[in-house]
Amino acid sequence: TPFEVVGDLYAQAGSNDVGGARLLEMIEEFGLGDIESLSDEICTRSERAMREAIGSLPDGVYENEAYTDGFDEPIRLAVAIRVEGDEMHVDYHGSSPQSERGINVVLNYTAAYTTFGVKCAISPEVPNNDGSFRPVHVSAPQGSILNAQHPAPVGARHIIGHFLPGLIHGALAPAIPERVLAQGADSLWNTQITGLREGGEPFTYVFFSGGGMGAR
Repeated sequence: TPFEVVGDLYAQAGSNDVGGARLLEMIEEFGLGDIESLSDEICTRSERAMREAIGSLPDGVYENEAYTDGFDEPIRLAVAIRVEGDEMHVDYHGSSPQSERGINVVLNYTAAYTTFGVKCAISPEVPNNDGSFRPVHVSAPQGSILNAQHPAPVGARHIIGHFLPGLIHGALAPAIPERVLAQGADSLWNTQITGLREGGEPFTYVFFSGGGMGAR
């Protein structure tokens, strides 16, 4: 049974797995054969709450744009958010084309940071799951910097992708000015240190830098 499978996995993980132990206790306490129906209900309620949050916004199109330095020329990020009833369509038409450098973003990364920005603005209390993102649809032109196509390099996608929540908040500001943050720490920058340990073993250390609230 699914219950026995979970129990076997917990036994293999060892008794220090507190989360596994609590999960088994919950399944046993409520007489559940598995957690599928429970997870489906959570997703259903999350979707309903997200749709209610979107539905509270006035229908319309909300636009914004931002620029980053880029390399050979500035990078333009453009967004148009269309609110229709309880659904939201976020489109990045007008953003710069993909680059020869590794700053390109693939569409799933674009979708992730878009939904993060939307959710922080309109429904931060709703759990993160498949249901909470069903009403939000994200698109970007193929070959653009926010929907890069193979073999475009993407290793530094965070340099561009981290600007998207601020871009979203700027677009939604006319509708919900009291619920969005002024752009502050979108431009994530990393410090990478490489070297050799005393014994000659190489090492690499990456320090992620970011922070601050409100306008910069």
